[in-house]
This record gives sequence, structure tokens and C-alpha cells, in this order.
Amino acid sequence: MHDNAAWHDDPTHLVRYLRWADARGLLAEPLDAETDADVLDTFDHTLVDEHLTADGERFTAAYYTAGYLQEFEASDTEGDTFRRLDARFAEWRRGERSAPPTPPQPQRNPLHFVLAGGAGILTVTVAVLTDPAVAVLGWVAVGLVAFVRMELRRRR
Repeated sequence: MHDNAAWHDDPTHLVRYLRWADARGLLAEPLDAETDADVLDTFDHTLVDEHLTADGERFTAAYYTAGYLQEFEASDTEGDTFRRLDARFAEWRRGERSAPPTPPQPQRNPLHFVLAGGAGILTVTVAVLTDPAVAVLGWVAVGLVAFVRMELRRRR
């Protein structure tokens, strides 16, 4: 499964992709839907390989999660989204690249935790991303440190 409307507060990006795929003949069955809700209902609110032609499957696998969402966020209109998708699809077909360029990676700031126990010292380094969308990793690191401390106390 490439996407599911339930994973998002606003699945407009999914609707636009399905409309674009339909306009380019990349859907297994032609789309007959008036509203965005009709589009989502037609495809059970999902984007899966069974909804696509062979080319549609391959392009979607190479591009959808690797670059489409960033391009969609940069698009102002459906027409702009379609132009961006057309350009990526043409590049993909020419074989210039099998997937879009890798988006810049968030900067990593390692956090070092030193845990001292009766049996020695354990150093845990966790790379926490500065991107707020994944700030939850910081809390995971805190939980990991708490777990390791508990294990050290238990082993004394």
C-alpha cells in the first residue's frame, strides 16, 4: 500500500495523484468521480498497486513516497501538481533516474548519555533529528536511557 487517506488529516494529495494518474492513463480502471470524496470512495481511500497499470505501479513505487509529498506541498494548484508530476514521469520514462533526488536530510545532533553503575560505565549515543516532525525520537532516547538505568540498577 502506497498511501491511505486515514493516515492524513487532509488527503488532498492522494486525490490529486489519483486524478493525475487517471488523466495519464495510469489507472487500471478509468475514474468516474465528480468530487474528491467520490475519488476516495472509488479507491477505498487507498492507493495500492491493484488500482494502477503496470507503468503506474512502477512509477508510483519509484516516486510516490520518495518525492511526491514534498512536491505536492510545494504546489499551489492542481495544475501545478500535474505539471510537476508530468515532469517527474517524463524523467522516469526516459530513465534519467529511477526515483526523484533524495530530499535534503535533516541535520543530526548526537546526544550522549553516560550511565554509571556499579559494574562500569555505559555510554549511549542517540542521533536526534532537528526536524520537529521527528522530535519524538528525543523522547525515545529518554525512554532508552531510563530503561538502561533501570537495567543497571537491577544488575547490581
